[in-house]
Amino acid sequence: MVDGIIAQALSPYWESDEAVLYHGDCRDVLPLLQTVDLIVTDPPYGVDYKSGWTDGEKIPGDDGSLDVAACLDLAVGKLNIARHAYVFGEFDLSTLKITKPVQLIWDKVSLSGGDLKSPWAKQHEPIMFFAKADRASRHRGKEGLASKLRKGSILRYQRRNGRKGHHPTEKPVMLLQEMIESSSRFGETVLDPFAGSGSTLIAAVREGRKAIGIECSEAWCDQAAKRLEAETNG
Repeated sequence: MVDGIIAQALSPYWESDEAVLYHGDCRDVLPLLQTVDLIVTDPPYGVDYKSGWTDGEKIPGDDGSLDVAACLDLAVGKLNIARHAYVFGEFDLSTLKITKPVQLIWDKVSLSGGDLKSPWAKQHEPIMFFAKADRASRHRGKEGLASKLRKGSILRYQRRNGRKGHHPTEKPVMLLQEMIESSSRFGETVLDPFAGSGSTLIAAVREGRKAIGIECSEAWCDQAAKRLEAETNG
């Protein structure tokens, strides 16, 4: 069990000393959690993604009906002051109590599927990087966004293709590890309220952090649990 993190009212789908995974809507689970030190997450983009290698299964919430900003507002509420968050995609976060987001770019190296009628294939994804702000820091104009080492804004990691991956929008574990290593310390806690197949949790465990994941799809929870089991017992 992740000490000091799990609210007793919650029943984990899977847990170990390093990580805990909850099956449920993040809007229901987040209010029951204690504070965390870093958020790394990949919310549904609202583009109605449908994968050809998952027998037609769609990503929950990707039909545009999910208020991602409201979910992230709840997550940021659990983030310690001045600590960082990395959110894949582009969303209107103007109502959140955060510093001005900085855009990072994930260079996937290979091409995405996307609109096959277009002569230009997408090869990148934006990542919104920001910190939780308090009233004083906002008043003074302090951004508080410095990570351990100043790095370039383009992160180049090969994406996994098709059936080789665990999830249709899976992010490389090494990419997630770089973010986690840059913005947290050994033993701190990383939160992913849209855990998918568990890549953020795997990355956190490999970096010696604690991990909390929330996923609404039981199928992806099962996939994440299997990966975590292999990671922590391997």
